[in-house]
Amino acid sequence: CAYYRDGKDNVELRDEIEMLVGQGHQGFKGKVGGLSLAEDIARMEIVRDVIGPDRDLMIDVNRAWDLKTAIEGARALENLNPVWLEEPVRWTDDRRELKLLAQKTTIPLSGGESELTSYGCRAMLEEQAIQILQFDCTMFGGFTEGRKLAALCELNHVDVAPHHDCFIHAPLVAASPAGRIVESFTDPERDPLQAELFENPPKIADGWLTLNEAPGIGLTLSAEALKKFATPVT
Repeated sequence: CAYYRDGKDNVELRDEIEMLVGQGHQGFKGKVGGLSLAEDIARMEIVRDVIGPDRDLMIDVNRAWDLKTAIEGARALENLNPVWLEEPVRWTDDRRELKLLAQKTTIPLSGGESELTSYGCRAMLEEQAIQILQFDCTMFGGFTEGRKLAALCELNHVDVAPHHDCFIHAPLVAASPAGRIVESFTDPERDPLQAELFENPPKIADGWLTLNEAPGIGLTLSAEALKKFATPVT
């Protein structure tokens, strides 16, 4: 939720969150880093006001802040009680800066979606830079590497909250003691390919994703989607 969009004001933001609450969602991720710190904090205050104190709020910076801004932003956001602050610092020296930021805030820090290898994710764990790892099986390594990283997270007392593609990541999260949450996009316009790709996607209702009983990751490609999207290779 709470994506930036040209012309989207705080009134529309409030309407969006009220709609999602009405759909039964229990966790909400808000984007920051594209506006001034004061404007972004005001946006997150709106989200917290609408969802109330008992639903989860995650805040995603997408590596937009330098360390000084991250410290200031984290301190200003602490009273909103976020579950985590995601990718709060720029990539250039992120592991060291994440460790420094962790000393200045009570908000747990998350990251890992921008890593391109399991070794990069492992380094984040070894350096104790984050409290939640957000690797992405679809970007590297597939399900096999995801299982390895989930096991490493369990051993290092770090939660698993994979990036995107909840249909792929949900079985992995469910199978790991470190598994915490998967992120989903209920609006098919956000990811039209995923919305049409499978015949038997997991069901999402009232903030919960329910896996089916099919073997493996439980997904069957839709014949209609293959006709629509596939490109023959000769």
